[in-house]
Amino acid sequence: ILRDRCPACFGLEEWGRPLNEGGDTHLAGDGNFHQRHQRTAGNCPAFYTPRYFLPKSTVDAMGDRIAAARKRSPRVDYVPSVPEAVADSCEKTFEAADENSEKSSRAKFDDNGVFAIVCRHDIPIAMANIDTAGEQQKYMVSLIEYVMELLPSTATVVFLYDIGCVVDRSLRKFHILPESMTARMAWNISVLHPFGHEWPCQILKNPRMQVGMGLTDGEGTERFWSRCRKLIPITRHSSRNKRIYLLDGRADTIQRSIFMSLGTWIRNRVSNASDQASNAASEIAQTGLDQVFLQRQWDQQRQAQAPLTTSKSAYAQMVHEAEALYASLNVSQAFPELQGATFEYVHTLLAARELKINIRQRAIGRFFEVSKLDQAVGGKGAALGTKLHQKTLGSIQKRGPALARAISRFNGLCDDLERLAQPEWNIPVPQKLSVKVDELKDDPNLYEDVCVSRTPAATRPPPWLINSDVRQGIRANVRLRRCREEQTRLYRECDNLIKWYHRRRRVLEATLASP
Repeated sequence: ILRDRCPACFGLEEWGRPLNEGGDTHLAGDGNFHQRHQRTAGNCPAFYTPRYFLPKSTVDAMGDRIAAARKRSPRVDYVPSVPEAVADSCEKTFEAADENSEKSSRAKFDDNGVFAIVCRHDIPIAMANIDTAGEQQKYMVSLIEYVMELLPSTATVVFLYDIGCVVDRSLRKFHILPESMTARMAWNISVLHPFGHEWPCQILKNPRMQVGMGLTDGEGTERFWSRCRKLIPITRHSSRNKRIYLLDGRADTIQRSIFMSLGTWIRNRVSNASDQASNAASEIAQTGLDQVFLQRQWDQQRQAQAPLTTSKSAYAQMVHEAEALYASLNVSQAFPELQGATFEYVHTLLAARELKINIRQRAIGRFFEVSKLDQAVGGKGAALGTKLHQKTLGSIQKRGPALARAISRFNGLCDDLERLAQPEWNIPVPQKLSVKVDELKDDPNLYEDVCVSRTPAATRPPPWLINSDVRQGIRANVRLRRCREEQTRLYRECDNLIKWYHRRRRVLEATLASP
């Protein structure tokens, strides 16, 4: 079934490419709540077996499995890919993550929308009818299970979803799908949605930052819904079974249309990837920096900004070691500069140091988000519609007050240190930060740690943090690597398509030769 729908994605003869290299294939999923059905339109006798839609019983059974799994204890070996606090924040940001959010009136509509999974060529793979108030996880997970069961047992798949981090947490934390499936899948967030996520989540889930993802954008479902939009006024007033029939037929038509133009699609993407690679290489040349150096800086940035994730047992061990460390801590030996200072001063200084590190991480995440958003508005990146731009900007600004409060607390600690400091200690008091978040980007004090090091000389901030040429070079180098990965994947898809054609030709020749 899958190979006939998209031989470029599923025509592989050897499966099992590692997930950290992009996996075997990429699939994107999303729901559409415009394709709803009016309750007054009624229903008619069943007359058609859908090719793309999963049965309602299958989807509902998955919903029951998810509900039952959440009532049980989490997996003992659960290790989050994104910290719980970050995933919680992302979940609150997106309306799609609210399973109880009512997208339309249940009194007026009995079917609220459609959920679909498409391949990276925008070919529809499977669909599910949404008959609940919100975009519940059962739709995505039931489609995932359907696809994974059709694939070889060694196949690896990367799924892209606007709340991929939230679904990934559910599948890792609870016994919803077999381990044999979850071990062969990875999750990213589609390219128009990362900037509504926390920056640590973006580092781990943005496809443009992940090795092996190429230029896959995960927005194929949006293009699929665009091709189905003319059916909205028709299916809304059709009977329920006729609505499924029309949508299923439209999906089949779209599949055939894209299928016949796969060669052109691949050729255009190869040309586009080559152009982007040339532009990225030119940007790197303008910085005068070596690609090896830029990659090393990017690795250091990811390591510094990516969140720490540990299992419960590892976390307990860390807590035990931390308690032992604090019990035996000798501040005067660990920090010679603090020798002779009062306990209150040392406590305040260390608190200011930790708070400033937290402020810097959050502020840098905001800078990157706003920078990318401004590039998109200016036409340098993917174009954003007015509504999406406002929602993304709103999600960024929503986190502004929390950052401002943290800065105010830090400035208060600076006042306390100024009051407690004694000249004979010769310990530099940290400078205050601007309470205006937009002014922090050009404030060099943001990038300087509070001085509690062993040596009097302050540690110089890394180049990726303060050098604009390095930061520009990092972005260009990451883009260049994604373009090269895209070219490799496109050549592999072209090979899959040719092999599929030869297999079909041999079958046809054998059929014609038989009596």
